[in-house]
Amino acid sequence: ELNYAGKGLDADDTRALAGILGSFGKSVDFRKIDLTGNTIGNVGMAAIAEVIRSGALMEAREIDLTGNRITDEGCRILAQSLSILPAVAPNLALVELACNAACEEAMRGVAAVLAQSRNQLQRDQEDGDGGRAD
Repeated sequence: ELNYAGKGLDADDTRALAGILGSFGKSVDFRKIDLTGNTIGNVGMAAIAEVIRSGALMEAREIDLTGNRITDEGCRILAQSLSILPAVAPNLALVELACNAACEEAMRGVAAVLAQSRNQLQRDQEDGDGGRAD
């Protein structure tokens, strides 16, 4: 587990953390990433989304972003990165966004993209291709 809950991380700190995680390539082995109660905002969310897209969080099952001043824009950024989820983070099952500035609809949109990606992965596995991107 990578636990930076309540550590006072802001957007710049999150970009630095994302750079470090990204530098490990696909060898990052954190099952849970907890960034609860920081102030990463949309800029930090964009950095986390980039790490997801890079494939560095292949083993992640949960990312907790509760209480981070993430708005609808941050949710949109996250949803875009999750749309390619089966190829880059096949184990990711939960992204927690409670207590942020985003509206319920934006958070539901992220949940819907995550569910759609998980369903696609399941279909791919049933079809025998293991969720690989073509």
